[in-house]
Amino acid sequence: MERFYVPAWELDHHEARICGEAFKHLSKVLRLQPGDEVEIFDGAGKGFKGQIREITQNEAYVALTAAVAQRRESPLRTCLVQGIPKGEKMEWVVQKATELGVSELIPLEMSRSIVKFDNDKKRKERQERWQKVAAEAARQCGRLIIPKIHMPQSLKTFLVRLGDEDLLLIPWEEGGAALSDFFEAHEAQRASITEAVSKESTQSRGCLYLMIGPEGGMDASEVEQAKARGGVNVTLGPRILRTETAGLMLLSVIQYQWGDTGR
Repeated sequence: MERFYVPAWELDHHEARICGEAFKHLSKVLRLQPGDEVEIFDGAGKGFKGQIREITQNEAYVALTAAVAQRRESPLRTCLVQGIPKGEKMEWVVQKATELGVSELIPLEMSRSIVKFDNDKKRKERQERWQKVAAEAARQCGRLIIPKIHMPQSLKTFLVRLGDEDLLLIPWEEGGAALSDFFEAHEAQRASITEAVSKESTQSRGCLYLMIGPEGGMDASEVEQAKARGGVNVTLGPRILRTETAGLMLLSVIQYQWGDTGR
């Protein structure tokens, strides 16, 4: 069944309106017709099965027939803090991190980053592009929630957001604790970054941040700044991984150990 992302403001209790690029895909590429069944998701956790009721020149209307109850979101709240790589590597990282269940992604401008932004307009343009990549990846992999892609920011700006319930992992080629040791040492904090069992619980949740350097890696001063905010150095093994590989490898291991892929 074909899936379409429809923002919440295009949904009501009984109907969804598909327009823009999604409509072009529906009508020109897939050539769907009234009566065809589709799945709709709003990117914020709600999904529906529906049937195309009407197709006009610029939009399609879908009658919503049932809610989608299948759970595809990890109970683990994770944020990939990615030193911005050059070329199209960042789009690939956004796509794959979304497939692996990341909650948020922060593009980081670091001292050794090749990609530099002259102004906030360029940062916003790139952020909007990456957000679209995340939306498409969420559609493809069956997620109901689209990860939030933040504006590119400095290390200083990122570190300010860290709270008492958060954990920060810093893979570094210069060495650190084994991942098995990290999981054992921080098992007690696991509950603070996973979904509350009770829906009535209002306790704030922490987040597990994974900070990855760009192509040139992180310099020692950046690592020390992160450690001063409670960051923990870890090693990803005996081999040096590319920037676009390291975060995804770490995210995969964490989802297996504390998330939903090892169940």
